[in-house]
Amino acid sequence: MNRPPGGPGARQLPIRGGDAGVGSDLDLLLVLQQCELPIWERLRAWDTADLPLATDLLIYSRQEWESLPEWNPKLAATIDQDRRWLIAPGAPGQSLF
Repeated sequence: MNRPPGGPGARQLPIRGGDAGVGSDLDLLLVLQQCELPIWERLRAWDTADLPLATDLLIYSRQEWESLPEWNPKLAATIDQDRRWLIAPGAPGQSLF
């Protein structure tokens, strides 16, 4: 996945699991330290075309991620049940970019 030039560092990277089968895609959540862009404009800077399977990308700032249960409890519960961490939250000194 190509990151946008000058983009803020990703601090957490959960993937959402679930039932896999023919036609399945990867639900990838990217938690950035901060992001000033509105949610609907964030995907323009990230290209997932080089990933080996279709990918749904969700991008949140750390503040949005931490408050997700308050403003979207159903999504938060689904993610909590199904997620797997590629980079765990609070991993010291770790950043994807």
